[in-house]
Amino acid sequence: MISEEVSRKELKEIDIALFSAIAMLVSFGMAALYSSTFYTKNVSFSTQAILTLTIGIIALFVGMAVRTDYWRVITKPLFVITIVLLILVLIKGVTINNAKRWLKIWHFKVQISELAKVALILLLADILDDWDTELLRFRKFLIITSIVGFTALLIALEPSISAAFIIFAVGFSMIFYAGARIRHVLVVLLTGAALFSLLILAYPHARNRIMKKSRKHGASELYQVKQAKLAIANGHIIGRGPGRGLAKYRYLPEISNDFIFALIAEEFGFLGSFGIILLFVVITVQGLRIARRHILSTYKTTLAAGITFLLALQAALHIGINTGVIPPTGVVLPFVSYGKLAILVNMFLAGVLLRLSYEIQAEWEL
Repeated sequence: MISEEVSRKELKEIDIALFSAIAMLVSFGMAALYSSTFYTKNVSFSTQAILTLTIGIIALFVGMAVRTDYWRVITKPLFVITIVLLILVLIKGVTINNAKRWLKIWHFKVQISELAKVALILLLADILDDWDTELLRFRKFLIITSIVGFTALLIALEPSISAAFIIFAVGFSMIFYAGARIRHVLVVLLTGAALFSLLILAYPHARNRIMKKSRKHGASELYQVKQAKLAIANGHIIGRGPGRGLAKYRYLPEISNDFIFALIAEEFGFLGSFGIILLFVVITVQGLRIARRHILSTYKTTLAAGITFLLALQAALHIGINTGVIPPTGVVLPFVSYGKLAILVNMFLAGVLLRLSYEIQAEWEL
């Protein structure tokens, strides 16, 4: 009875705007996924999507139910395990489209870079809280940036330049948010930018994307961007209507993952796509508000900021790719795109962010 009252109280005190934005994005995602696959009558895919979403909702409530301080107990072991798994991916990972990004665990192909996002955010929040003012010392700053850089490097070697960039950007955003000196950040950012440029030059597929060369990988990727932009343009103001889009009829590959925003824009028009952007703005604003209100706890403020930066960055990259602003690469739209581990990771982190919104109220009552 007491636990029931506590859970009801917690639900009342979470950030309703944040919870509502996440719920609406998940609903949009289910409608878009159904629309992208119903014509194929692929029962197996539909079953997997429903099962993944169900597990994702469980992950959301796990994140909401557990006190954020408790995650510190498993943070370091989780990060070590993740690094070992990333190394195993390079040694014996599953190769798909000339990239070794998946590790076969039992009957499942797992993209470990998704797990690395959770592990790194939790680890950085823990270390930044322990060091606090010591972060101002350049030696300490180099140690923590080396952790971010090494994790990003392992992912870049798969190769997955986009995932490595996300890891690098989110990690440095957290470090900067925690109070690192601007000159220290600039030195490492310039070094990172130089190394990132070398990685792009080292991998032809990445170079072709940046230069937009229409050969080999470049040709198919330019085709995808053209089809995505065409789908968005065809949506006009109110869209063709749910299920009436044409891009999904094999005109636009990977439409349920990397180009789900284009499908939404085609079927729900400018109003639907603007609604998606607005929901992510709400998540970003509320997430940063939660981080700011936890200012007395470096762990909680950087944890909230890191989760917010990750969700916002992924959304911005996905929408940028779909609109042709950014070179095409595989970035899912959080809560909307189909991606088994990505859905679980994003839902869990959203649950942790919602938990942090409740803990604001609990701390102020003490």
